[in-house]
Amino acid sequence: MRRRALLGGGACALVLLVAAVAIGLPYLTKERDYPASIPQPPSVVSVVLVGLNHGHALCLHNAVMDTHSGRALFQVETYGKPTVPLRLSLSGQGYDATVNVPASSYKDEGIINVPVPAPRRDVFVRACFMNLSKRPAAMFATTSAELAPVKTTDNGQLLGTNTWLAFYEAKRTSIAHRLPTIITRMSVFRPPFIGGWLLWPLGVLFALAVPAAIVLAFTRALSEDEERGL
Repeated sequence: MRRRALLGGGACALVLLVAAVAIGLPYLTKERDYPASIPQPPSVVSVVLVGLNHGHALCLHNAVMDTHSGRALFQVETYGKPTVPLRLSLSGQGYDATVNVPASSYKDEGIINVPVPAPRRDVFVRACFMNLSKRPAAMFATTSAELAPVKTTDNGQLLGTNTWLAFYEAKRTSIAHRLPTIITRMSVFRPPFIGGWLLWPLGVLFALAVPAAIVLAFTRALSEDEERGL
């Protein structure tokens, strides 16, 4: 290849390297809130509210908690009035936890973020919310078209919507730190005749081959332009 093409290819490789260090490295190492499991995502269509009446148990059944679940997130509406004290009860096979949420710890329509003990193993739980006050409140829920494979009951009566609930890791962490877990979860979707270990060399090959292909294509394009006198 000619000098112009070689210089262009070198410049392209340098730009990709600088971009990887300046953008990719901070992205991979930045600590952030990391979801452990989300039994029911929030609605993206419209705001749906389910009344949280005093003395009633609003329960989300068959919600999955994995061993990384250290915080529970949900959202409560108090109609512009003072917030109410709440209770979250989690129960499953070999797992029980109860968390009281003081009224002073959140705002109306704010996302409530409370610590919960992580289970020793992945487990299906029943997550029950209770309003400990006689003041009105409601849980943010999803539309019937967005239901996850869980169900919600109000004092045992099945509802046609699900309350939003998510479990996050107890501490903020980075993608680089969680990479082994990410690869493990990705391996669930592999064909049975391919070992999970293969994802590691494939990942490395992708990280190296894609930039190399970009540099090669750019270099060849410059070389062809130079041969044509462009």
